[in-house]
Amino acid sequence: MGNASTTSVDKVITDLRLTEEDTPNAELAFINSHSISAATPFGSEVHGAYEYGGQTYTGRFMRGEDFFACNQCHDQHTLELQFDTCGQCHTINGSTPQDIRVKTNDFDGDGDIQEGIAFEIEYFREALLAAIQSYATKTSGVSIAYTAETYPYFFTDSNKNGAVDSDEATADNWYVNWTPRMLRAAYNYNYVIHDPGAFAHNSTYTLQILFDSLGNIGGDTIGLSRP
Repeated sequence: MGNASTTSVDKVITDLRLTEEDTPNAELAFINSHSISAATPFGSEVHGAYEYGGQTYTGRFMRGEDFFACNQCHDQHTLELQFDTCGQCHTINGSTPQDIRVKTNDFDGDGDIQEGIAFEIEYFREALLAAIQSYATKTSGVSIAYTAETYPYFFTDSNKNGAVDSDEATADNWYVNWTPRMLRAAYNYNYVIHDPGAFAHNSTYTLQILFDSLGNIGGDTIGLSRP
């Protein structure tokens, strides 16, 4: 993991004196985020994700005194989730942690207010990747793909199949056609991907950064709601 935040992303762009949001710059490179699972619960208190100017973001996700520290939800050795306690406060329409429902809002606009909040986040996340890929093609003509398995995660999609194939996940194929706008959105996409527990750590903050990233990069937010 990296150790970046909103401040460090802005600093890179400012130091390079980049004023054109949509112009690729060879000096820009992907920025890896902070140890994410530790940052997400604190939301805007630590600015772990990229937070867009003019927007308000939620702070620490409070679960009450019984669930304040990591080891109150996770086994301190294995990190296994103590899932049996979740139902004391949350509606769970299923058998997995991902089925936990935090609010009754329909953020992804699919009409289902029973699905777990993790699935609302998943929709936003998938929409953001599609928007990043569309934006990359339009601004630079160079397709981009993502894999969570190999750093720096974003590679040139040589065959334009939307995925990082084994022969594409190489050091000489890192994606290099970054614009400031794209860098911010990609930072947030990777942030959420690398915290699979974001739905429980701070679902509101997670949805906020995804929604703002999607809108800023030109994705379709019609029918979606920002918490």
